[in-house]
Amino acid sequence: FIDINDKGELGRFGLHNGAPNDRNNLSEKWEAMSLAPVLDPKLPDDYFLFVANDNDFLTQDGFQVGAPYKAEDGADVDTTFLVYQVTLPGLSGNSLAAN
Repeated sequence: FIDINDKGELGRFGLHNGAPNDRNNLSEKWEAMSLAPVLDPKLPDDYFLFVANDNDFLTQDGFQVGAPYKAEDGADVDTTFLVYQVTLPGLSGNSLAAN
């Protein structure tokens, strides 16, 4: 359906998966997914698929439990959202709202 780990597609946006562990590296876990209709009458079967992750506290300038926090491994990972426009024939906005 969607390969969020496609090297060529990631590269188009300056992203990669694997070393080096920098701001452009995909995270290991993607923990959120949501669909929203595109709302274009010419594309009634098109939706935006939002995929997101948190940064698992991998920061060099954090604050947690009332104190400054710095990841031990030196990583500085942003929370990331990826957005895809997908075509899902037969799926209606009403069925999404019901779920």
